[in-house]
Amino acid sequence: FPVTILGDGHEVLITPNTGSLTIMDWNGVTVMPCGYGNHSCDTAVDNIKAFVNDNGFGLLLHDMWPVAGSPGWNELNCACWTPVDHMPCPPSVMRFINGHHVISMSRFGHQMLLEGGVPEHEITYIPHSYDKNVYYDKGKSLRQSVGIPNDAFLVVSNMANRGNTPCRKGIAEMCMAMAKLMEDRKDVYWMMHTDPYGSLNGINIPYLATNLNMDQERLLYPEKNRYKHGLMTNDYLADIYSASDCILALSMGEGFGIPSSIEAPACGTPAIESDYRDWE
Repeated sequence: FPVTILGDGHEVLITPNTGSLTIMDWNGVTVMPCGYGNHSCDTAVDNIKAFVNDNGFGLLLHDMWPVAGSPGWNELNCACWTPVDHMPCPPSVMRFINGHHVISMSRFGHQMLLEGGVPEHEITYIPHSYDKNVYYDKGKSLRQSVGIPNDAFLVVSNMANRGNTPCRKGIAEMCMAMAKLMEDRKDVYWMMHTDPYGSLNGINIPYLATNLNMDQERLLYPEKNRYKHGLMTNDYLADIYSASDCILALSMGEGFGIPSSIEAPACGTPAIESDYRDWE
């Protein structure tokens, strides 16, 4: 995406919400260090101020509610690629985008923004997308390499195990539901693409599973070092989705939910999601 903008003759600077602690070059684009605060809001505003002139703007690809309480954004000219996953649109999202141009990434989000009071001329619809050369039905071959029977019912969840007051991804609730299902059905396996031990103030899933009397041999996690160091490729994720019978994503505040909304369905895997309405 930045390369496309460069091709149109624009200057580009990336200020990430997480990543390296040192400045880097990526395909000729300068990538600033991440900050020390949540979502790097302590550095993003200053980076944009220093780089953008009167004719430029900051392009945000981020949930709006985590940055809503950070100072300085209202002083910037921003175009916000805005995830919306609730009905109605959350008040914190509406407060943040007031004064900025809004880019909706789904038809549902577009309608919620309109109903929330954003004028039609202040919203641009640019849908989120996926690479069709990567995300497609690749069959069940992954099952053999991880020891899952071909006739088993495989559930997959792709989620960040961070935070526990509460856990925004609903991990504990999903564990409780899966414990009942796995007790009734001995052919059910659950593959969780996440850090099982919740190293970043998350949930210790094996400990919780033990207390729920779940069969640990039917719970699968990614290879620790590959996951920890970001060595899991998009092709590997597509293999996981394709090998599964459904993706379980009962998040309490997802933002957009790329794995369950577009990636897994592109691989022919249906999604089970929460119906979380009436935010107020």
